[in-house]
Amino acid sequence: NSLTEAQILEKKFTKGMSYQDIRNNALGEGWLPLRSADCRENVGGEALICGERPEVESCSGDGHCNMWFAHASSGSKLKVGTYADQVKFWEFSSAATDEKAMACPSQKFEDFLKAFASDKATQIAFTAPFVMVEELVDGNEKGFSERSVLVAAQDYDDFNLAHKQDGFHAVFNESVGPKPIEVEIKPEAAGAFFVKFRYGVSEGNSYRFHAKNNCWLLAEDPEAPSP
Repeated sequence: NSLTEAQILEKKFTKGMSYQDIRNNALGEGWLPLRSADCRENVGGEALICGERPEVESCSGDGHCNMWFAHASSGSKLKVGTYADQVKFWEFSSAATDEKAMACPSQKFEDFLKAFASDKATQIAFTAPFVMVEELVDGNEKGFSERSVLVAAQDYDDFNLAHKQDGFHAVFNESVGPKPIEVEIKPEAAGAFFVKFRYGVSEGNSYRFHAKNNCWLLAEDPEAPSP
């Protein structure tokens, strides 16, 4: 039997490892930080650690922290508990999957996208358990750089397209733009599709849908916003 992604990674872990070693091993095996929507609230204050280490879920005043990583294609999660950067525990789990499957809205991607952009329930049903998001990081004097993180489907809220009778519209701050916009739809390898739109001079977003079970899942938000 072939090993799971979690088993492959756990073989590299040893008791007494530093957090940096566990982190480097996880990233080296294709795992990514799993960003928690509650980090800033859990940490309190300026919560700088939430920007520096996107995997942090919480840190207590006495130095205990919980971090999360995930492996997008296998749906596995890794929780690491630390105290003063020494690893206290690690545990693996799987993302919960909703068994109430919805029928694919269409076998033609453009029609699928129209249905996806028209209905919240369809978006929930056809979003991957983890969405890979490209973030912009401000390194101050070093300038901006990009990094990839994962966001759990229930925390991802950056799909900014709506479809109405007259076409696609951009959505910002939950308000739908008044005029229809052009949307670029580009087929890619392995049945994937890249979707991009612009709104005004600098606003816009892009998405990548992966083919899955004779349909598609929103799986990536692959372009970091402009600084």
